[in-house]
Amino acid sequence: MTGSEGSSFYQIQGGTLPYEAQTYVERSIDQKLFDFAKSIHTNNRVCSILAPRQMGKSSLMVRTAKLLTNEGIVWVQINLQGFGKVKSNSSFWYSVLDEVCKKIDELLVLDNREYSVLFKLEKYWESQDNSPPGKRFCDFLKAEILPKIDSHLAIFLDEIQLVIKRK
Repeated sequence: MTGSEGSSFYQIQGGTLPYEAQTYVERSIDQKLFDFAKSIHTNNRVCSILAPRQMGKSSLMVRTAKLLTNEGIVWVQINLQGFGKVKSNSSFWYSVLDEVCKKIDELLVLDNREYSVLFKLEKYWESQDNSPPGKRFCDFLKAEILPKIDSHLAIFLDEIQLVIKRK
């Protein structure tokens, strides 16, 4: 390739496409996911996007997150692939919540232990040992995280098939 041909060549090999990627093909799910994520739900609704590998799920998440940012909505993205082998349901939910807390503390610049949601997590989790892990997860979000942000919260779990395989 020479001259102007080289400057117009564009290629991305595998992985998540950046938001501004020219090759991203918008689908009807793009708008549906954005509408779902930005609407306020009082009953902790969940949306799962399941498809084979390399079908654009992570790229969809990146684009939706950018649009949510533009709307002033707080979001957290967690890649479950980095969790390794999770020993129990309780440790899974704790690990997800730990990541959410780290990102919220970072977003809100909560490095003072008194205000840090991450600092409160361990004590809270142990004090609620009789509750199911999923309930502890939701209760902590409602009690400690949501009051600190001025919008609702969207949590994206990438590589969710790893959780499905565990069951």
